[in-house]
Amino acid sequence: YGWELHRWMWESLSKPRPEILEWLPPELWSEVWAPFWIFAAGTVAAHIAAWRRIDWVETTVLAALLWQSCRHHRHVALFVIAAAWWAPYAWRELAMRLRNTPAKETHPSPLAARVILAGALLATIILGGMTLARCRSIVVLPRTYPVEAFQFMRENGLTGRLVVQFRWAQYALAALGNHEDPRGQGGTTVAFDGRFRTCYPQSVVDATFDFLIGDEVPRYRSPKSPPPDPTRILRMGDPDLVLIDREATVPCQTMRSLSHDWVLLYRDDVAELWGRRTRYDVPGHPDYFPPERRRIGNTRQDAPVPFPAFPEDRPSPTGGKERAVQKHPTFDVGETYD
Repeated sequence: YGWELHRWMWESLSKPRPEILEWLPPELWSEVWAPFWIFAAGTVAAHIAAWRRIDWVETTVLAALLWQSCRHHRHVALFVIAAAWWAPYAWRELAMRLRNTPAKETHPSPLAARVILAGALLATIILGGMTLARCRSIVVLPRTYPVEAFQFMRENGLTGRLVVQFRWAQYALAALGNHEDPRGQGGTTVAFDGRFRTCYPQSVVDATFDFLIGDEVPRYRSPKSPPPDPTRILRMGDPDLVLIDREATVPCQTMRSLSHDWVLLYRDDVAELWGRRTRYDVPGHPDYFPPERRRIGNTRQDAPVPFPAFPEDRPSPTGGKERAVQKHPTFDVGETYD
């Protein structure tokens, strides 16, 4: 792309993303964010107190990270990590000033040094063991992701163009997007996913969020986009299927208002799957999905499923094959899914 890449980055990053939580600024008067503001204020005060002896390169980096953290949730962790590494000297200077004690080099006693070393070693062992255990048993929560809905889609060969909740889209691509299905079924494509403007024009972003969130939260819309219309994404590219979160008010209301064009194929207490009537509700159509195969209920989804929660074949009691959630006793941290 050459210089065009930098031009695109400037245009993309200059537009706000109020729909994405991690791009919002930390709330100033929030209990949740109080530790961050206290930590940030202490770090700034310490650097002011120690300004004659601080490293200006480190301070400049910290200042940039603090500025970014005050603008976006996603940068807070970077600031805290850097400050925890660089700021203790400045905090020590601040403590000395508050105690009116001249700064001087001090060293812990041999006993204190051994206690500190033992504590650090113990913490490393505990945290290392917890990390190892977590990496070997990563789970997917069905209350958060539509594990059973994807299972149902693969069991019944429901593929095609899919409009899906924003936070589920990349999971849909990974679990259902294989165009080389062993049973000869086509793959599943999504209208929009978490890559955002990296892969999609603003017109698709606007149409998708018109459907998913409407005006429930502050949003950025292109001035070139038509007025908000929650049904526009359901016409754009003629999607075949719609998978929505049952707790999402706008898409649930929209789909019920369009029940003359869409038929409910699956429902549990997490997700609903709708199909276009002209494809799935017309007897004689190759993709007709009879009512007895539809699964409409309120089954609770509670049991965690091992990562990556992909559907796979398993022997069925009837002698054929059905799809099941993929079980992985361990997870190879070098393996990735796209």
